[in-house]
Amino acid sequence: EAEGHAEQIDLAFNKKRADDRKEWINGCDDAEFVDHTQAALNYTDFVQKELVLFAKYNVMRSIPSGVDGFKPVQRKILWACFRRNLKSDTKVAQLAGYVSEHSAYHHGEASLTDTIVGLAQGFVGSNNINLLVPSGQFGTRLQGGKDAASARYIFTRLEKIARLIFHPDDDKILEYMTEEGRSIEPRWYIPVIPLVLVNGAEGIGTGWSTSISNYNPRDIIANLKRYMRCKPMREMCPWYRGFRGSIVPAPDKDSFEFIGVVEKRSSTMLEITELPIRRWTQDFKEFLQSLLDAEGKGAAQIEDFKEYHTEVTVHFVITVTEAQMESLESAGFEKVFKLRGSMPASNMFLFDRHGKIRKYATELEIIEDFAELRLEYYGKRKVYMARKLLQRLEVLSEKARFIRLVIEEKLKVRNRKKDALIEDLKRNRFRPLHELTEDDEDADDQVGGDKKQKGVWDYLLGMPLWSLTWERIEHFEQQIKERRAELAELRATAPEEMWEKDLDAILRELDIMESRSGMSAEAEKRLRADALRKASNAGPSVKKRPRVGSDAPSMTQPLPVASTSSQLDDRILVGLQERHLQATADKFPGLFDDVLPESARSTAPPKKPKGRGRPSNKASGPGDDIGDKADVEEPPLVVPGSTVEIHGLQGAVELNGRSGTVVQFDAAAGRWEVAVDAFGTKRVKEENLSVKTGVKRAVEEDGATSKRARALKGGKALSS
Repeated sequence: EAEGHAEQIDLAFNKKRADDRKEWINGCDDAEFVDHTQAALNYTDFVQKELVLFAKYNVMRSIPSGVDGFKPVQRKILWACFRRNLKSDTKVAQLAGYVSEHSAYHHGEASLTDTIVGLAQGFVGSNNINLLVPSGQFGTRLQGGKDAASARYIFTRLEKIARLIFHPDDDKILEYMTEEGRSIEPRWYIPVIPLVLVNGAEGIGTGWSTSISNYNPRDIIANLKRYMRCKPMREMCPWYRGFRGSIVPAPDKDSFEFIGVVEKRSSTMLEITELPIRRWTQDFKEFLQSLLDAEGKGAAQIEDFKEYHTEVTVHFVITVTEAQMESLESAGFEKVFKLRGSMPASNMFLFDRHGKIRKYATELEIIEDFAELRLEYYGKRKVYMARKLLQRLEVLSEKARFIRLVIEEKLKVRNRKKDALIEDLKRNRFRPLHELTEDDEDADDQVGGDKKQKGVWDYLLGMPLWSLTWERIEHFEQQIKERRAELAELRATAPEEMWEKDLDAILRELDIMESRSGMSAEAEKRLRADALRKASNAGPSVKKRPRVGSDAPSMTQPLPVASTSSQLDDRILVGLQERHLQATADKFPGLFDDVLPESARSTAPPKKPKGRGRPSNKASGPGDDIGDKADVEEPPLVVPGSTVEIHGLQGAVELNGRSGTVVQFDAAAGRWEVAVDAFGTKRVKEENLSVKTGVKRAVEEDGATSKRARALKGGKALSS
C-alpha cells in the first residue's frame, strides 16, 4: 500500500512524467470527490479525488474551449453582458462587480477587470474581432495593452458583431451550469464561427500549454462555406488586423514567422514602419537605445533615431553613418534589429465538446470539428424555433376563440367570480398557458429583477376590455396567417442555409467595421511622408544634449513622443495663428489695420473691460497705441505638445482644474484633443484651455501671412 501511495505522489509531481499527468487529468471523473466525514485521508484518495480536480480546473482556466474559444472567466463576462443586455456604456469596474455577483466568480477582481479590458482591445497583436467596445484608454501597441487606464475610468458595452457571432436564437438550446443554487453561464457557447481561430489563444496549465495564431475571419468563413458545399478547405495563413509586415511559414513548417518592415531611405537613413507581432513599440525603443549607447559594448551601431508613431502604427526613423550602414547591410537589417518573430503551429491544444483536452494538427482540423458540431446545433435551433412558432400559433388561436365566444355571448365574463370563469374555460376546452408555452428564462434586466409569474389563465382573462372586438379577432387571424407562413418557411430551410445567412450577416458587419477603421489610412500616409520630410531636413542631430538656447524642438524637428501621433503641418498652424490674430483684432479694433486686409479689419466698437481686468498703464484716447507690448500681452497659442489647464466646462466638471498635454486638433469636431491623466483623451474647445507650457513655433510664409506673424513678434506672441 505504501508503494501505491508513493506512485501517486510521483505521478503528480515528477517532472519527467508530463505525459502520464495528461492521461491522469483527461481521465478525471468529476463525480468523484473526497468524503469529508472521514477523519483521515490517504495519499491515493487525495491525488485521485482532490488534487486531480485542482489540476483539471487549473488547465480549464488556462486552455480555452475549442467550441467557443473562451476560458471560463471570458465566458462569464460575455454571459453577464448578454444577461444585462449591455447596449450602453458601463464602467469596467461596475461590470466586473456585476459579473462577480451573478456568475459565481471566485477569484480576484484584478483578474476579472484585466480580462474585460482584453476582450475590448483591438490594437495590432490583440483581437481581430473585439467583442466589447473600448470606450476610453484600453491600451495600445505602444506597451501591448499595459498602458490601459484604471478600470474606474473606462467604459465598455457589447459590440454589435458580438450578437451576430453569438446568435440569440442559440441561447435556449445551450446547456447552462448551476452553482450555489442559481443558473450561471453555459458549459460553452456555440458561435457562428470558430472564435478561437479569429482571436487566437495562448495559455499554460498543469501538463499542457497551447499556442494558436489569429486568422482572418473572412478566410475562416470561406472555408466554412466550402465545408457546407462538401468542397476541400484551403490552408490558411495567420492574419492580424492592421499588421503590415509579412507572415511566412518557417523552414521547418512547425511555426510561422512574423517579419517587420525596414527600408533604406538613403545612405544614412533607415525607416522601420512595422514590428513583429507582439513586439511592442516601447520595448523596441529601449532596444534601439541599447544600440545607440555604446558604453562598454564596443562601437555604437546607430547614430540616432526619432519616433513618429501613432497609437496604431509604428514609425522609427534611424540615422546612421555610412560606415554603420555598410555594417548593418552586411549583417542584415532584420537580424540586427530583430525584426523576425515566430509563433509555433504545432501546439494547438483545446478542450473539445466533451470537456477533454485534444490536440489539433492544423487549423483546418479545428474548423472541421467545429463545423460538425455547429451544423448539429443549427438542427436543434430549427427544432426549437419551430416549436416556439407552434406555441405562439396556439396562443393566438385560443385568444381569437375566446374573444369570439364573448362577442357571441356564449361565454359570459361580467359579474362573475374568477373560479366560475375558469370552470367555463375548462368546459370549453381552453388550455392553461403552461401547457401552451415553455417556461421563459429570459435574462434579468439591468436592475436584476426577478422573473414575473403570470397566472395560467391570465393570457385570456387579463385581456383589456377594448380588445374584445371583431377588429381584434381579425388582428389575431392575420397574425396566425403570418406565423404559419414563417413556420412553413422555417421548415423548408436547411440548417446549411440558416448558417450561411448568419455568416453573410457577419461579413456585412465586418465591412462596416473596416470602413470605420480605414478612414484614417490616408491621414497616416500623409503623416509618414511629413515625418520623412522633417527628418530629412533636420540635418545632423545631437544625441547628448540640445543646442544652447533651444528650449524646444523647432518646426523642422519631430515633436515629443507624447504628440507625434498628431503632428500638424505648417498650413494648419498658420490657420490657427490667423484665427488667433483675427480674434485679437476683433477685441482691439484698429490694432492690425496696417497689416490686415481691408475685408478682415474689425468695425466693432471697442469693448469696455469687465470685472477685474488688468489696469491700463496709460489713459487711451483715439490716438493712443493700445497695441504696445507694455499694454497688451497676447495669450500663448495652443499647439500640439502644450501643457494646458482645463477650465469652464459645464458638463464634465470633474475635468476643471486638470492639467493635460495637447495631442492634436480635431478639425471635424472643432476641438483640441487633450490627454488627461486618469481620464484618457478628451476633446475640449480652445476657449476652455489655458496654456501653461508649450512648444515654440516659427512660421516662414510670404505675403500677408508673414506680415500677420511679424505683427505679433514681441517675444511671446508665437510662444506657448
